[in-house]
Amino acid sequence: MTTSLDTANHVICGVTSSLSPFGVFQGSAVDTTPPVIAPLSDLSAPATSSSGAVVSWVATATDLISGNVPVVCDPSSASVFPLGTTVVHCTASDEAGNTSEASFNVVVVDTTPPTLAQPADVTAEATSRAGAQVVYALPAASDVVDPDPAVICSPASGVVFPIGTTTVACTATDDSGNSASTIFTVTIVDVTVPGEMSGAGFVRADDATYHFAFHVRERASDGERGQLLMWTERARQKGKDARGGRGDRFVARTVTFVAFSDDPTDRPGRPRKPNIDTVLFSGVGEWNGQAGYTFEVFAMDNGEPGHQRDSVRITIWDPSGAVVASVDGDLDGGNVQSKRVRH
Repeated sequence: MTTSLDTANHVICGVTSSLSPFGVFQGSAVDTTPPVIAPLSDLSAPATSSSGAVVSWVATATDLISGNVPVVCDPSSASVFPLGTTVVHCTASDEAGNTSEASFNVVVVDTTPPTLAQPADVTAEATSRAGAQVVYALPAASDVVDPDPAVICSPASGVVFPIGTTTVACTATDDSGNSASTIFTVTIVDVTVPGEMSGAGFVRADDATYHFAFHVRERASDGERGQLLMWTERARQKGKDARGGRGDRFVARTVTFVAFSDDPTDRPGRPRKPNIDTVLFSGVGEWNGQAGYTFEVFAMDNGEPGHQRDSVRITIWDPSGAVVASVDGDLDGGNVQSKRVRH
């Protein structure tokens, strides 16, 4: 009996088999197993600039047939990653074309606080019993991510600081909420010397004579008190009556600021030096009967007699801030008299 061989192909357990005409079993192996990518954990990195940060890693994969195979990731290792979360996709392929994929997150965060410059301490002289207005520059701030971090100081620049030392606290904050702080001090010094001064006389300037009379004092116990009277007398002109032109009149009985000082080179006063020779005072009054005008007087007692020795500077402003009267010079008549300090 003769038996014929079936030459049909058979696939058994991943191996292609066939019977040859000679009855010999034939087969070829097929690689259908993808590579295995080693587990990839999420990564976190601090931002190093406004662009984000460079982040690097190593990804590996192995295959039963091909052994170690390369892993391609998008974005690639050592790329610049922006602030926030970026998903990285990785793929590994073996020689047979089998592939596997994996992904992980790269998180870039801004954790660096700004750099805040240290301001210099400020010292200023008091301009009133309330202290002095101080305007200071905000300290410079820089940040690796935020190009313009916000800077806030308290007490703010431009406010009136009281006599003594005040601590100013400054804070710089970036867009991510990171902050840095520093402090400096503002010291207001009261250089006022308590004293008392009186003056009366006149100064000729241009076509007018400026008459004045004042008395001002400041004591440590009761503060500023004083008054000022000033009137002008226009020069006589042809065609005018004997009294000359009509003058102006200023009356002030409210003094808001007084500062006495002493020049050691001057020795006014008799019989002893009174420890003051200069006064600066200001306040409010009425110009030709109209209220709301302000004034400032600077007077110096340069010894006796006052004629051509003592000097005054008087300025008066209207409610809008415009100067309505101003005179500055040595006395053409009269006297300025300092009085010995009494506390």
